[in-house]
Formats: sequence, C-alpha cells, structure tokens
Amino acid sequence: MATRAGNPKQWGQAHDLGTDHSYTATPFTGTAGENSVFRNFVYRKSDGKLWKADAGAAATMPCVAMCVATIAADASGLYIPLTGLVRDDSDSFTAGDQLHIQDTTAGDVQNSSPGSGKFDQIVAVVNSAHEIQLCSVVVVTQP
Repeated sequence: MATRAGNPKQWGQAHDLGTDHSYTATPFTGTAGENSVFRNFVYRKSDGKLWKADAGAAATMPCVAMCVATIAADASGLYIPLTGLVRDDSDSFTAGDQLHIQDTTAGDVQNSSPGSGKFDQIVAVVNSAHEIQLCSVVVVTQP
C-alpha cells in the first residue's frame, strides 16, 4: 500500500521519501472507470469516474491526477492531484527528464513528447531514478 511521506524540502532536489510507492501529496478518493494501479495517470470522464489518460485522443485528456493504490473498475480508491513528490522503485528515469502522457499505453508516461498530431501534456519532472515531482499546471497542446 502507498504511504504518504513528509513535506518536501526544496523543489528539484531528491528527497528521502522512505519506502517504495510513497508520496507527499494529500490523497483524495475517486471512482475508477477501469482497473488502475499505482502511478497510472488519469483524466475525469463525463461519468465522473477516473480513467487512464492517453495522449492519442482529446477525449482521454487532460490528465488530472495519479492513482496511488490498486483499484478495480467501478471501485473507490486513492488518487493524488498533480502536485508533490512520488517514489516508485520500478522507475528508472534520468534526473531532469520531463515526463509526458503516453499515446501507446494508457495511464503511463514517457520521457519524450508523444509526437506530431498527438496531445502533449507534461505531468512530472524527474528528480532521481526513482523519484518524480508532479506538475500542478495542466496544459494540453496538439502539435
């Protein structure tokens, strides 16, 4: 289960978040539109449920939160807004990378723009291989 860590000291600096799947943001409860797991990025659909974001279609954007638990479709679970720090030991990013919503795997991110004709939203900046800093500004552009 994910845990909430202490407050960050300074932006752009790696922090000791303790254990895998920890985060600094205050979670909220939402209903999953589909099965979701820790670090799935989601958008809110017109049915009020949270579904995995996909840069390939306007209807599945913008991303508004990140899942911080394993949640079955139509069940309630914890999400965090696009603020704060997140630790995921399965990540292996490079410090300074910007993370964009993918257009190939719904709910996931990549360290490059999804490409021409896709919707581009940066949702995090990498602090260290296993720590990301979520962005609080939601901007979606189509190149």
